Amino acid sequence: MTLPLILVAGCYILLFNDFSFFKDTEIMAVKITAGVRDALLYTVGQDFGYGSLHVYTGTQPASAGGTHSDTTLASWTLAGFNTASGGSMALNVGALTQPVTAPATGTAGWARATDNSTKQLDMVVTATGGGGDLEINDVNIVTSDSVNITSLTILMPET
Repeated sequence: MTLPLILVAGCYILLFNDFSFFKDTEIMAVKITAGVRDALLYTVGQDFGYGSLHVYTGTQPASAGGTHSDTTLASWTLAGFNTASGGSMALNVGALTQPVTAPATGTAGWARATDNSTKQLDMVVTATGGGGDLEINDVNIVTSDSVNITSLTILMPET
């Protein structure tokens, strides 16, 4: 039996007429090494490292970059990320202008980083020690409060 091949984006794809031989085949998850995860994080750091970060009230949208009508509680201009290692990359918190003054009152529910273009990265916000992607000094914010980022860590999973 001859199976047709097509070339798409430099990769050959084998076309099948009958997929029955896949019936009991287990498809394995893709796993990537720490080096690849760090390289991917390097790209994220380059895209978002000097963008902006906003903390909002409410619930994080279902998809990254989704529309919302939540109140902005704090905003920063980012100042770069530290070097990625082991699939983890932290914001260079020491280079930020902090604290920022809260423009509104509310409970921090989530945050969004943007590259000041179309790329967006949504994340969980908690108080310091709470384990969120972004940790701030207090999630209960009152207008004119000083808000500080204590850590922001982006993880690139192995699978």
